[in-house]
Amino acid sequence: MKRILVYLFVCLTTQTYGQSSSNAAHFSIDKKELKQTIRILASDSMEGRLTGTLGQMKAARYIAGEFTKYGLLEAGDNGYYDDFKLVQYYRGETYLKTARNRKLDDFQEMASMSREPINEEKELELIFGGKGTPEDLEQINVKNRMVLVFTKNLRSTYDIEVALEKRKAAGLILANPYNDKQFESIRRTFKNFMTRKRYTFAYSDRSENDSIGFVEFIIPNMQIRHLMKMSARDLNQLIETKAIADCPMNTVRVKCERIVNRTTGRNVIGMLKGTSDTSIYITAHYDHLGTDGRFYFRGADDNASGVASMLELAKLFSGIPELKYNLIFLATTGEEVGELGAKYQVKRADFEPGKVLLNLNIDMVGRVDSQHIGKEAYLYSLGTDTQPKLAALFEKVDQRVPECSFDYTFNNSHDLTGYYMRSDQYKFYEKGIPAVMFFSGLHKDYHKPTDTPEKINYPLLQDRIFLISQVILALQRSESFSLEREQVQATHQ
Repeated sequence: MKRILVYLFVCLTTQTYGQSSSNAAHFSIDKKELKQTIRILASDSMEGRLTGTLGQMKAARYIAGEFTKYGLLEAGDNGYYDDFKLVQYYRGETYLKTARNRKLDDFQEMASMSREPINEEKELELIFGGKGTPEDLEQINVKNRMVLVFTKNLRSTYDIEVALEKRKAAGLILANPYNDKQFESIRRTFKNFMTRKRYTFAYSDRSENDSIGFVEFIIPNMQIRHLMKMSARDLNQLIETKAIADCPMNTVRVKCERIVNRTTGRNVIGMLKGTSDTSIYITAHYDHLGTDGRFYFRGADDNASGVASMLELAKLFSGIPELKYNLIFLATTGEEVGELGAKYQVKRADFEPGKVLLNLNIDMVGRVDSQHIGKEAYLYSLGTDTQPKLAALFEKVDQRVPECSFDYTFNNSHDLTGYYMRSDQYKFYEKGIPAVMFFSGLHKDYHKPTDTPEKINYPLLQDRIFLISQVILALQRSESFSLEREQVQATHQ
């Protein structure tokens, strides 16, 4: 440890990296410590680290203990902790019942695509809306009624939804009588997404469980007759003869229950004080996906690897006698459910974006993606594309660290379909703060229980942490370093 602290100090006060970077990296960044941290965070006792759970709180205590060990200053509202109130909500009992009391259960005989709740069973009139075209809808009165519509693509119904909502319909039931297989595809691919637990900040001025809004269901073709008492063939005949108003009206009973729980998110935040009032935020989310009822989602790479990297950097820089910029180490929760921890941090009343030089976010850095088999000495860097000075600094660091190099394949901050908006750095970016994401790519175990500690490439993780440390050192050593502030249109809430 003493050897690398001397080495780091020399790097801060001179322009020389020397030929011993490899020895220094492997001497300072302890592979055993990395393994221990990742094993602990990915263990059964952490229960998958789902936001708002006991497992999340256990992980937070572990991280705070490491901050204490390395002498970081407490920088939260409560010691190292910043707590914030959340609402967790998820789907409860959800069904459609026909007029003859035939019950269609969610993601079995039908699929509810509704985000809004109907917490008590509600009886509604059901009317046939043809193909949902303006011409079809002019023939009928849809106000406060459920409307059954035929479509050739169950995945592309936005125009129909908008038209029915404008006419104050109660909801939409969709069927594709032209393709018997599409319902099964949707049932299979959307089930986990639609039924998963979701989170939002707790607002005292509204209830998250009010029964409101427009509801939508998708049904397989075999259920058309049960709902409408007519076959798909006969209903299509009504469309062709422009006589959909002749279809008898029926009734359905619907329920889309929402279960609501109040819970707490907890960020963990510590600081190494610099000589200026400007800070570099080093972030990594420690939450993951919890359990599917059978297995824990261990999240060894996502994102125990990032937390372990952040803690190693805290250890290294805690031994530097004098820093120019404050180093704020922020372990966030709620990233997997909408970057809520990072969003909370940057929206605090006492958060001053003008005093933040840069955010460096570390998310999934322990594996190798399919693009780098056989050429593993890489680390994706995302976010330097709008910052020429920062890009130049990264290039200089790259030249001096032979063990690992930056890959800029995904380095497009404005590509909102890419990786950059999918992790915590994007919340800093939305505040106009330069922000970089370090990432090693997706793999077959992403968001699966099989993302386990033994699959981490620990020697490679050491090299990647060392490469990140040299970026921080270069920033600390710079005489005068300012970055451009972007006015960013917030698009990802």
